[in-house]
Amino acid sequence: MKPSWLFAHVLFLVVVLWGQNIYAQDHTRWHLPEGAFLRLGKGWILGGDRAVAYSPDGQMLAVASIIGIWIYDAHTGTELNFFGGSKELGIGPLAFSPDETTLAGGGFWEDKVWLWDVATGQLKATFEGRSVYVRSLAFSPDGATLAVTSHDLATDTVRVWDVASRGQTVTMAPPFPVLSLAFSSDGATIALGGYGQGESKAKTLQLWDVTSGQQKTSLGGSETVNSVAFSPDGASVVGAGSYSGSYGVSSGRIRDWNVASGQIRAAIRPEVRCA
Repeated sequence: MKPSWLFAHVLFLVVVLWGQNIYAQDHTRWHLPEGAFLRLGKGWILGGDRAVAYSPDGQMLAVASIIGIWIYDAHTGTELNFFGGSKELGIGPLAFSPDETTLAGGGFWEDKVWLWDVATGQLKATFEGRSVYVRSLAFSPDGATLAVTSHDLATDTVRVWDVASRGQTVTMAPPFPVLSLAFSSDGATIALGGYGQGESKAKTLQLWDVTSGQQKTSLGGSETVNSVAFSPDGASVVGAGSYSGSYGVSSGRIRDWNVASGQIRAAIRPEVRCA
């Protein structure tokens, strides 16, 4: 009887451990939609597409959720690091510093920004504002400053922080809730894209001076612009994800504007809707 009892228990442990090992290796590939080959991150992804960020060299991929932040090898999907795993931290948008040593994460539940060391996962700094939560953030090209847009009940505030001193250098007050921001290649200008406000008719793709905090020019119309990006030479800026109303159905328009003239260089309407 004893050998049979022992054999049964050994067999049970082998099956359990084997099953756990298979789960650990393969669960990232289970039940994927057509065309997908890997599942990254765990838990509730709060910040949508902004909760996923590539490192500037494309070698790492960061994914934030209500649980914490995972750093992956972008080519193999291998988990490299995990940090920020506090129940207080609902992380929304992410951004790598240009030198890839720092990862910034914005609070989804509160107006805070945390800076972590990418290699060690150690918390380096915390910036706090006075709004409800962080919508979007971006490092300047030299990594010296961090621009953060925070949502409150009326509109959004864009704050530019000095990373070394941890102090604010300028505050911007655009006339619409900001969804996305981007620095020009020289770091002198920030492009802001946001929600269309209907009756206000404020142009929702605007360029602001980083030093003075003043608006430089407005581009586009009053429709929502969900994402913005400068060309590498700073001569043009792209606004994508325009909507038919403040919270309407996406019309999927992408427009490329000449910064100097304010004229549209190109406009496309893809078959898929813009995020």
